[in-house]
Amino acid sequence: MQVTVIERICAAVSWYATIDRDYADITTLMEARRRLACHIFAFAMEVGELNREKSRKEHLRKSKYARTVSEQLEKTEGKNVAAAKEHADFKTMFERGEETASEAEYYAARVVYEAANNVLDTLAQHISNLKSERRLEYTGQGSQQM
Repeated sequence: MQVTVIERICAAVSWYATIDRDYADITTLMEARRRLACHIFAFAMEVGELNREKSRKEHLRKSKYARTVSEQLEKTEGKNVAAAKEHADFKTMFERGEETASEAEYYAARVVYEAANNVLDTLAQHISNLKSERRLEYTGQGSQQM
């Protein structure tokens, strides 16, 4: 069984969530940040594809709706616009459902993508703080000095 990108992101976030607050292994943290950034990039590609699919389904629904309205208006010689639109709404119910499901999938992926980026930012800040502390220690200004 192949591990999905989102499972890799979840594993990285879970690992980071379990380490102690004062975890200080910068090398390990930098490697974790590198991997998480790569996983997020791969997931961004998937989110982009979900957006394309959402747009494609919207286009399919709108074009079928317009075609159906047009066909109905031809049948009634343009006399019953409201009935033509009602008929088109009925004929595009499946497409509307597909579009809605596609939108929901895209927005759910965006939530995960944004949350993963927030964790990546936190991880980067953690590393930055450790580097600052290390720099202060080397210059004799850190908390270990008496």
